[in-house]
Parts: sequence; C-alpha cells; structure tokens
Amino acid sequence: NQPVPISSCGAIPGPGSYILSADLTGEGSCLTISQIKNVHLACNGHSITTANSDLSGALSIDQSSNISIDGCSVSASDPMVALSVTNTSGLTITNSQSANLTAVSGGSITHTTFTGYYQQYQTTDMVLDGDSFLAPSDLFGSAAFVSVDGQGNILENSVIDGGWNGDASTIRSLGCDLGIGLVNETGSQILYNTIRNAWDNGIENTGLLSGA
Repeated sequence: NQPVPISSCGAIPGPGSYILSADLTGEGSCLTISQIKNVHLACNGHSITTANSDLSGALSIDQSSNISIDGCSVSASDPMVALSVTNTSGLTITNSQSANLTAVSGGSITHTTFTGYYQQYQTTDMVLDGDSFLAPSDLFGSAAFVSVDGQGNILENSVIDGGWNGDASTIRSLGCDLGIGLVNETGSQILYNTIRNAWDNGIENTGLLSGA
C-alpha cells in the first residue's frame, strides 16, 4: 500500500504509513499520534512547525506503540517542546530534528539533530546513537541533554553542545551549565561522545546513579 499523504495539521487516524506532502504550520499540537499502534511517518523533507501556544509540541505522540518517525524537521517557539512523546513504547526516530520524552520504553533515536534542549523522563532502554544535541546559544539552560529517573538508557557516538560562547561574562546568562545532566539513573551508559561549550561540567549526576 502507498503511504497516505498528509498536507495539513490534525490527528493521524489509525495504523499505517503516512507521508507529508507539504510543510505543516499550526498552533498548539500541529500533528498528533495518540492511542495508536504501528504508525510510520515520513516527512519527505518537509517540516512541522508550531507557535506552541499550549506548550504541547508541534508533533505530539501519546499512549502509542511501535511508532517510527523519519526525516522530520520539527520546530516550535519553545525549543523544549518541539517534539513531545509520552507513555509510548517502541519509538524509532531517524534523520530528524528536535524532543521531550516522558515514560517512553524501548526504541532508538539515530542520526537526529536536536536544535533545542533534549529532556527525557522515566525513559527505559532507549538507545541514542550518532545524534547531535545543540542547545540554543541565545538562551540560558541547565543542560543540553537531561535524563531523569531512567533505566538502561544508552547515549553513544553523539555530539552534545551546550551553546556557550566561551565569554566568561555570559556565564549563567547564555549557554548551558552542563553538557549532560543525569538524575537518579540506573544502568545508564554514556559512551564515546563529544561534549563541548558547557561553562561548568561536561557530565554531572544528581541523586542516585547506580549500575552505570
């Protein structure tokens, strides 16, 4: 079967393959995947953009499983919530841009560039390989990459850039304090990454770090 074309914001109605046929722009969540299994979305070089009036994510995925996203440029006025994923299992993202993950179990994010802050909460067995995490250089943030209360996650072969410009006068006003911030992680692996442009630490742990 041919992928179903999508040319406007809205909810993906059910399982299957979908492809963007145009750039999408909207308010709040422009495109949503909710309570669905087995969806593949190919953006085909197109973008999904929102003003994020309700901070819900330009692309929002919730209570779903076996979801794959390929070649998507996702952006929002709030860089933390361009892509919002909650209570989802079996998530695969490849060759895409920008994410805020909560309660995601199992999956991979590969060769993806995040041009905002990346944060994942209660995420288990997620593999991030060959990605770029590029924090905004014109904002202050705690860390370019944050993982909280996770288990069995792997971050490898990636670039983490805190966005700091190296000017001591901009400490605590521009760029990130940390490259990677971990909080109460179990069995996490941080391997073969490049961390740069953070004005305090490359990696910092808060709380309990076990089995790492």
